[in-house]
Amino acid sequence: MEDLYKKFGKYYDKIYCPTYNYKQECNDLENLFKKYCEKSPENILDIGCGTGSHAIELCRRGFKVTGIDISPVMIKQAKKKAQAKNMDCDFLVQDMRELNFNFKFDCAICMFGSFGYLTTKKDLGRFLGRLKKNLKKKSLFLFEFWNAKGAVKEFKSWNKAKDEKGNITVIRLNESRLDEKTNIAKFSMEFIVYSGSEIVDSFTEVHKLRCFSVSEISKILDEHGFDLLATYNKDFKTQALESGQPSAFNIFAVAKTS
Repeated sequence: MEDLYKKFGKYYDKIYCPTYNYKQECNDLENLFKKYCEKSPENILDIGCGTGSHAIELCRRGFKVTGIDISPVMIKQAKKKAQAKNMDCDFLVQDMRELNFNFKFDCAICMFGSFGYLTTKKDLGRFLGRLKKNLKKKSLFLFEFWNAKGAVKEFKSWNKAKDEKGNITVIRLNESRLDEKTNIAKFSMEFIVYSGSEIVDSFTEVHKLRCFSVSEISKILDEHGFDLLATYNKDFKTQALESGQPSAFNIFAVAKTS
């Protein structure tokens, strides 16, 4: 995982910030805090925080947030953004499988596709074991996972993004293939970066992420001392129940340490 986002991290916000509604997702997180927490969390751990967009928005709302990511490039971007907005967030380069803090958090979140990078049983066990040790009793773990039954076996797309001044254009070509035996999706992303009409950068990154079913998630959590309280489709309103398995690709889970 540590070799990913070496170059993609530099262009990550150009791809996602124009279309991804981080503020709305933080609204949804706060609604889940109110519904499932005995009291509002003070210290939040953002796992796989990327460039820090969720962490910075939560910090702006008064939460104490620590963001971790295995990518030094992503953490560098997160620190730069927080400093520019005068937000007091902590950002650390840390492998989610090796969580290590000298205090415990009230809550942890893991947004977007980060959970899917735990592709093996060993990785899942290491992560959840370390996470439980770093959370207080009866703490929430809110995370997003990709639904195996909602995943498309093969998928191709492309998107284009420009910087604020329109000087830099980033084109990303995506191609993915799902191994239905392992439920691991392989994403190949080719990037072409233009300054004006001149190509100034081009590279390819290959990412592998695991998809899960709701029943798998419930079993994995139970094995490692977490109770699955609810699963939602990505609108955060519709319950993603095991009966009538949802076709939605993104599912959000609410779990609590037992």
